Amino acid sequence: MDKEKIRIAIYVRKCTYSNFSIEQYEEIVRCKKDASVKYADRKIEYIEYVDIHYPEMNRGRLKGINKLVDDIKGDSIDVIYTYSVHELVNNAIELKAFLDLILKKGIDFISLDENPIDTHNTVFPIMRVCVNTIANMESKCEEQKRYNLNTKNSKIVQKGTNRRRALL
Repeated sequence: MDKEKIRIAIYVRKCTYSNFSIEQYEEIVRCKKDASVKYADRKIEYIEYVDIHYPEMNRGRLKGINKLVDDIKGDSIDVIYTYSVHELVNNAIELKAFLDLILKKGIDFISLDENPIDTHNTVFPIMRVCVNTIANMESKCEEQKRYNLNTKNSKIVQKGTNRRRALL
């Protein structure tokens, strides 16, 4: 009897000035070890996505994460493993969008460093509500920053006790 095949993506990213490191290799090995136990009844195909991120580098230039997102959208992944969520996303807004995408596609997600971030964990729905709440707060802060930048060159016109903004 053939085992059912499962495609497991492993994503690692390091912010470093050096090339692929022993630490990244160890993270991949830990993800594979956990996956081989969790999915022992299935035939596993591993797909590795690795990014080496230099501090001054634009995140949009990371080939590994871009390829991972393309493969998610192309339905060619069943499970995503990462050692830590902060390697995958930079903030709660990105995490919310990422979780929305993988849940829409029916992809399992496991982060080894943060135990609640596992789509099979009973804490996951609660964690997702927290992420959504924080993402909404971050989004409102970003909107406020944009508003402040747009109105930075405006002047406040005083009329009695009422104030209003008059754009220059």
